[in-house]
Amino acid sequence: MRQDKVIYLISITVTGKDAEGLPVEAKAYRKVFASKRSVYSQEFYQAAAAQLRPSVVFEVFTREYADEEYLMYESREYKIIRTFGKNEEKLELICSLMPCGA
Repeated sequence: MRQDKVIYLISITVTGKDAEGLPVEAKAYRKVFASKRSVYSQEFYQAAAAQLRPSVVFEVFTREYADEEYLMYESREYKIIRTFGKNEEKLELICSLMPCGA
């Protein structure tokens, strides 16, 4: 598959606390190229049994992934709910669309 889609892997760091003592987070976006595919039906039903809703899979080079928990594609944020190493070079990121305002 061609890696012709641009995604942004999102790193989140806590930069301090606000006046109410809640953590203040900063997001850093890192651009990588990926290939996009649909979720296999078996994978969808297995995830649904665990209360997860996978909606898309992105394949990236293993060396480009640094354990990020989120990514952005076409201005929409996704939670990376699982990763799967296809081989030594490629990794699948199984993602669930984040609800608006999350």
